[in-house]
Formats: sequence, structure tokens, C-alpha cells
Amino acid sequence: MDILLSLFIPLVVWFVVFRIWPLLPIFSRDIMRVRAWPWYHTLSSFTSAHFTRLSLPQIFSLESSFNALSRQQKRILTDAGYDDKLRRGRECVSANARVVGEVGDIVRQQLGSSVGAWGDGSKDDISQLREVLRHYVRDWSAEGAKERATIFRPILGVLKLLQEGRGESTKQPHILVPGAGLARLAYEVARLEEWDVTAVERSPYMNIARRALLPSSPAVLPLELNQFKIHPFSWWWSHQRSSTNLFRAVSFPDIVPESPNLRIIEGDFLELSPQSALRTETPSPPASVLDVALPRKRDIGYDFVVTLFFIDALPNPVRTLTHIYSLLASGGVWINLGPLLYGTGGQDRVELCLDEVLAVAESLGFEFDDMRQYGFQDEREEREQGRQKTSTIKCEYTCDDRAMMRWVYGAEMWVARKV
Repeated sequence: MDILLSLFIPLVVWFVVFRIWPLLPIFSRDIMRVRAWPWYHTLSSFTSAHFTRLSLPQIFSLESSFNALSRQQKRILTDAGYDDKLRRGRECVSANARVVGEVGDIVRQQLGSSVGAWGDGSKDDISQLREVLRHYVRDWSAEGAKERATIFRPILGVLKLLQEGRGESTKQPHILVPGAGLARLAYEVARLEEWDVTAVERSPYMNIARRALLPSSPAVLPLELNQFKIHPFSWWWSHQRSSTNLFRAVSFPDIVPESPNLRIIEGDFLELSPQSALRTETPSPPASVLDVALPRKRDIGYDFVVTLFFIDALPNPVRTLTHIYSLLASGGVWINLGPLLYGTGGQDRVELCLDEVLAVAESLGFEFDDMRQYGFQDEREEREQGRQKTSTIKCEYTCDDRAMMRWVYGAEMWVARKV
């Protein structure tokens, strides 16, 4: 009997694993793809209903506080227009929710899949979705043009000077822009001289939002100028001069993106290899459900790596700088601009001061250019042997330029070469 059982049990296990297990709904092929690539869940957050559900509690709380006031106090506030302000707050929630849902629908159509059926999103999504709306303003609206110009122009100007110095006979440069967000900087770099640009972004929220404007595959619906209208400041009632400013609408995109020589990699910058600088003529099979394929490997690196508000976004700047160095070709150039704003996520972090960042970079083999050769002139006591390694750029990030509170960074820019 024991012998029969010892023969029978393996057969039962084999039958369950290979015949029954794959048929169970929780282990269907689509679900396995969801688990392997969790963006299905994130895309399910891009619905009007989900955004509305997460946004209305703020309005409910404000309405509750208003209703708890005495009759005389409510009359005073009503005469001042506060009840109308609450009503407009609800309207802005609906308008923003409509755009979030439209963005999600565009990406779902691109993927050809009813991704939203795989979940209802998370209650923690609201901060990420609001951040997406603010980034649409920063990257793709006329209102964000001034903020973009402050940080884009120095980078684009240095890139042009560096490429001119390489000579006309030099091959088309390979440029990497990690932490690309909604990819406007990468787009502008690619459009500058039709250069070969690779943008990398890990955040699924940013990648989904970017796909509505710059899809990795042809868009299902044609994009129109200022097609979307949002109210990106309507949930932040502090520091506001008027309800008109608070609830003002912003339209995007301010341009209809063309098709520059721009490739998007939706993944982890730290997993890139120097060979990713080479595009493939015959793409390999899709590396994810979002149809992003990495190119074939060859011994090549990037001519330029451009980091904007990036090196402080990862927990280990030493690893980040080491990887930037490894991705550059010999003689390649790293251009950085950012304020060293470290996060507060509770994870172990290495948080370096500017002088420590520069020291680490030099220990890895970077050599810093004198910023004065690019037209930057700072009066700084910490110049080493007369060399100005960095230049201060005063800038903002997803700002409300009509609010009573402005957060201005004294961000540092530098140009360093791999030697």
C-alpha cells in the first residue's frame, strides 16, 4: 500500500501543478503579467471615479466645518462668497477627475486592454495623481514655460556648446536623461538638433501620464493643442490671494509633440547598461506589458548623461554617481542641475552635502569643467585653484507663481567629464 501511495502522490502533484493550477483564475496568464509588472494596478488608479472618491473627503471636511458654524458666522462667510468657494471646489474635483480618467482611457486604448478591471486603485494614490497634474503644468503647459526656461536653457545651452566643440564630423551623440518624469526636457534635447536621446523613468504614475502625450507606440487618438484643462492648485487652499487664483484652469499640452529621435525606457535607471546607448534596428520582444524593448548589447556608452533634480531622488548617491560614470563612454560628459533635496521615506539613505558629492565624483574619475567657460560667473569663496566647478541656478519646482508662498532653490549646476 505504501508503495502504491508513493507512486500515486507524485502523479497527483504533477496533475495539479501542470493541469489544474494554470486554470485557476488567480493564476491566469493576465494575472501573472499583473504580478510581474505592477502597472496594471497603477493604471486602474487613473479613473474619474477613483480620483473623485479620493478627493471629495477634503471638500466634505471643509463643508462640515462650515456647517458647524453659528448662523451669524455662516451668513458672514456666505456674504464673502465662501459657500460659492466650496461649490467651486467640488467642480474642480470633477474637472480634474475627468482629465485623470481621460488620460487613463488613452493609455488603456494604447495597450488594447481593459486594465482598469484589475483593481480599484489605492487610497494612497491621491498624492501621486495630484503630483502628475502639477507636472503636466510644469512640463507641458504655457504656465510652466517660465519655470522650464530657468532650468532647461542652461542645460540646452551647455549641450550645444559641447557638441559644437566635438566637431562637425563627430557622430550623432547618444544622450541619456534619467528620471525623465513627463519627458519634456528629454523631448527638447531631442528636438534641439535631432540628437539620439534616451529618457528613463521608473515611476508608473509618470510613465502613464507621459504616455498620453508621448506614447511609446502610436497614439490611438490624435492629440490636440491644449486638449486638456485642469485645476492644479485647487486642493491647496493655503497662501492663496483669491479664489480666482486658487481655482484657475491650466490647459495642456502647449505644443503638439512631434516625433523626435527620442526613445523612452520605462524602468529602473540603475538596471541600465552602457550598451543601452545603442538603438536596435530590429527590436527584441517586448520587455514588459507596456511594450518597451531594450536594444541589443554592444560595447558602447553614452556621450552625455543629463540629470535634472535627480541624484537626490535615489537612496544611495554613491551608487548613483558610480552608475552614471559606468554609463558614459570614455570622455563622456555628465551635466547635472539640482538642489540635493533628500526624501523622507524612512528608508536608509546616504545624504551628502554638495562638497561631498563633488569629492565622490572626483574619486570615481570625473573631472569638473570650469563653469565660466560656458558663460556662468559666480562669486564664490570655495573655488579651487581659481576653478568654478559649479554654478548656482535659482529655480522653482511645480510652483504656483501667484501664491503668497514661493519655495526657491539655489540649485547647483556642473559639467563633469569621464577621464
